[in-house]
Amino acid sequence: MPEKLPDSRTPEKLPDARTLGKLPDTRMPEKLPDAQIPEKPPDAQTPGKPPDAQTPGKPHDARMPEKLPDARTPGKLPDPRVIFALALVLSGYGVAVRDVRLMAAMLLLGMAGALCLGVGLRKLFGSFRFLWQAAVAIALMQSIFAPSGTVLISIGAGPALTVGGLLKGLLVLLRLALFITGGAMFTAYPQRALIQGMVQARLPYEAAYMISIGLRFIPRMREELKDSLTALQLRGVVIEELRLRKRLSLYSYLLLPAVAASIQNARELAMSMEMRAFRAKRARTSYYTLSLSRSDVVLLCAVLLLAALLTAAMVFI
Repeated sequence: MPEKLPDSRTPEKLPDARTLGKLPDTRMPEKLPDAQIPEKPPDAQTPGKPPDAQTPGKPHDARMPEKLPDARTPGKLPDPRVIFALALVLSGYGVAVRDVRLMAAMLLLGMAGALCLGVGLRKLFGSFRFLWQAAVAIALMQSIFAPSGTVLISIGAGPALTVGGLLKGLLVLLRLALFITGGAMFTAYPQRALIQGMVQARLPYEAAYMISIGLRFIPRMREELKDSLTALQLRGVVIEELRLRKRLSLYSYLLLPAVAASIQNARELAMSMEMRAFRAKRARTSYYTLSLSRSDVVLLCAVLLLAALLTAAMVFI
């Protein structure tokens, strides 16, 4: 039956099983551009968005000056003027107080304020190491040359250490530690905030500018001295092995490049100030300003109350 062979193979069904219309459907060449989606990369990095982030009509949005106060202390730390008032009270009464107990209480108060501002204990107490030597030296000198109180240690017929001298040495130790603590409070603030606080505290802007320039030149002089010292060491000079006279003359050679560089920088800075008409007007505007919040006002009132309590304590103790 030769007629059934074409029926079993059915040449008509072969194109039905492999239809030419379905071949492009299995391979789907139309979806290849959909899988690669060339339109989405511009959506992920749309060229229209960068102009929106830095639109020429909104330069302040790109710099975001509103966030400067948030990053520079009003919300997190007190106003710098509050710290100025606290440091002024502690340092002023620290000079006038003669009682060791009151001085110790002031030191504890200053340390508590420094810790609240975020000053580390290691950094704070690391500055007090050299004070013990100064306190011991002052106690011995007071005991020998101006003895007072009970004699604790005597050498021959004269006293070497007395209670009065020990108390005076301890008083000097607490006073110096109080000054260091007051200075450590300012390390929690950026330099710009401190200068602006001075200006808004009615300090002449010339004085505030000189303070900022001094703070900026100190690290430069330190770097100049380090470079000069390194140059001498590379030449084989060992300062510790030199005699005192040669060491003093060597220090003069070290200071000369640093002083010369400072004078050159001062000249360039003076020329820049003259070109910008510095001190042409009595008042200057500032891009960055400070504002007192309610908590700052409360802290200022607490500082004034502290001053009153210290005055009463000095009178009655």
